[in-house]
Amino acid sequence: EVLDCWFESGSMPFAQFHYPFENKDMFNKNFPSQFVSEYIGQTRAWFYYMMVVSAILFDEIPFENVLTTGTILTEDGSKMSKSKRNFPDPWIVFEKYGVDALRFYLLSSSVMNADNFNFSEKGVEEAYKRLILILYNVNKFYSDYRNKNKINKPNSKEISDKWIISKLNEFIANVNEEMEDYNTIKTCASIKEFADDLSTWYIRINRERFNENDKNAIETLGFVLDNFSKVIAPIMPFVAEVIYQNVNQSKNSVHLQDWPKPGKTDTGLIAQMN
Repeated sequence: EVLDCWFESGSMPFAQFHYPFENKDMFNKNFPSQFVSEYIGQTRAWFYYMMVVSAILFDEIPFENVLTTGTILTEDGSKMSKSKRNFPDPWIVFEKYGVDALRFYLLSSSVMNADNFNFSEKGVEEAYKRLILILYNVNKFYSDYRNKNKINKPNSKEISDKWIISKLNEFIANVNEEMEDYNTIKTCASIKEFADDLSTWYIRINRERFNENDKNAIETLGFVLDNFSKVIAPIMPFVAEVIYQNVNQSKNSVHLQDWPKPGKTDTGLIAQMN
């Protein structure tokens, strides 16, 4: 029997462990939670009830961060409805563009700032064409030149190699900060910017070196893709897996790897290249 459905939901932080009757260590390790996530309507519902119940019982806040999304509306701004079928079929969207294109589109949108958001399939298509396809092309390009050596940090003196490594370090540091702040919009912008730098600048100006099987260029691109795949994994898990396994020729998952640490960024070199 349930006293009240919201009272029950608000008891989740401890009731999920059957605390205080058992699992006391599990509860102590996981309370308060690092974050909870729901849409804006839960401000006066689930978020509120969790806060009240935890304050009464433990005099504690039950969560450290709240991620609140807005409401996804149709392209013309009306409410999506199952009866009206006024939304694109998710399975067709997955089939056409892949899951990661949809994930990136939503995670980079204003819905992550608790704003209402007008969904457009064209936006998913744009994410697919302007990012996912570019990453698959870079991945394929690397496959054509890849050597079978283990991925190591390159020690190239060539200026564009040093530049892209600096950009990678800057990218990792920025995403670290953005993800610590639970800001997926900024993270997605950083991913897009770095993908553009890698594909339309680094690879573009070094095609001749790759055609000549330049060891430093190949090693640098492999190292960059290896780290890039780990950083994009929370946002684009499937694309990250494809790139990681291609670069490492490994059946291990990118999602089991350590998060990369940023190295030194040569800001002077970045400014010079800009």
